[in-house]
Amino acid sequence: MSSPTLLHFTQEGARYWQRHKTGWQPLDGPPGANTPVWILSNLAGESFIDIETPPLHGRNLHDLLARRLATQFPDTPWKTVVNISSRWWQKIPGRPTAPTRCTLFGISNSQKLEALLKDKHPAIAAVQATSLLLAEIAQTGAGMPDELLVILPDTHNLRIVFLRQRRPLLTRLVPWREQAEVLLEEVERTCRHLASSPHLQPATPVATRPAILLLGGQEAASKLLVTAGHTLLASAGAWQPKQIADKHFLFDLAIRKTHFGQLAPYQQRQHYLTLRSRQPVLALAVIIAITGGATMASKLIDYRQLQQDIARTQTTLQQLHNASTRLARSSAAQPDLALVRQAVQLHDQQLAAAPDFANHLHALASALDTAEITAFKLNRLDWRIIESPDTACAPAAQPIEATALAELRIELQIPTALSAATQSQLLQHLAHRLTQLPGAHLVIDPSRAPVRQALPADEQPTNAASSVSACLTLTASNLHATRPPP
Repeated sequence: MSSPTLLHFTQEGARYWQRHKTGWQPLDGPPGANTPVWILSNLAGESFIDIETPPLHGRNLHDLLARRLATQFPDTPWKTVVNISSRWWQKIPGRPTAPTRCTLFGISNSQKLEALLKDKHPAIAAVQATSLLLAEIAQTGAGMPDELLVILPDTHNLRIVFLRQRRPLLTRLVPWREQAEVLLEEVERTCRHLASSPHLQPATPVATRPAILLLGGQEAASKLLVTAGHTLLASAGAWQPKQIADKHFLFDLAIRKTHFGQLAPYQQRQHYLTLRSRQPVLALAVIIAITGGATMASKLIDYRQLQQDIARTQTTLQQLHNASTRLARSSAAQPDLALVRQAVQLHDQQLAAAPDFANHLHALASALDTAEITAFKLNRLDWRIIESPDTACAPAAQPIEATALAELRIELQIPTALSAATQSQLLQHLAHRLTQLPGAHLVIDPSRAPVRQALPADEQPTNAASSVSACLTLTASNLHATRPPP
């Protein structure tokens, strides 16, 4: 598995980074076209908008939020509804029909980012915003105050995010040159803005100023803030070691699945999702090819069966690709759920339910591994997936079960020195061992099957070796190679 690659896009420009064992290292240029790229933005156009919605549910609420999102951020594809989960909705107690408050987020003035992505055509895995990640860090802390300022100093900028009752309401990006006095001045300016903005006023007036969560280990700025009377909080415990070990600790959160999700629409991530959906199918095709080559060399299955398995895998891959393309053409806000169910059903029925040849072979070996049965010689072994009644076991008197996944047929050579009674006893013991295999159904019983006499070159049956056949069906795809009871 390749190392994660991240594109950090800021006001000063864009740079690619890649994570190694020693941490995040910069790249000289963009990665390959099929390399998944996570994008982390830190732009001045990032903003939160707090809205009020009527008490709607389900599709009606989804459509309303989609319209409000398109109205607030009409010129950018990088937008989302932050508080879509009912866990973060704020309702008035005692009024179940009261309006619900939700938070919208978007990145305006993102033309440079869109132009870069259009020129490079990367496989976008996800698009994250620094403002959302800072709000995510505040969510992980226990005992956070009702009002909180999360501050992340960077080389050229300060990112300040304000949260009330764990809901992000305001984000600012201001320039600085690593001066503690500038950081204190911007904190004071943010507090004055919160006090003077009517739409940011709390329902109940708060006498104290917001507490501050300062990230990045700015000791001089921390002392200056405490001297000015501000309350500083300790960093979230899970992120404190990250901040000490690597100043790019925010990159690790950007490549994970976060609570607030990511900003890229489905059309932007189609190439990445297609590549990810192909990986298990291609891996299965490689496994089938390797297994088929080994078994063909050992005369366990024939070459035509291998070609059919590979053809079915390629057909399944094409169907998944067609389903992904059709899903991309549908509306991003209203995906076609029938296509999603069809793809999942196709995976479950044709890929996950495929019989396991290796387990079947190990189970047969455990059944034949006894001192009595080792006197026989295995002349032939056929294993194949059951697709129609026209199989190796079909000529038998017993019908093939509808739930059977694969069939296994063996031909054993009987030693010439055995007497008829000993031969009958050993064949009955072999039949008993085969019936004890989990998920197996004996269709052709070797103790009842006719013994075939092999003719030598002069076509005289005297002292010629004889053979007997057995055929069984296997209904469990996860058959383990456990030794049956004696």
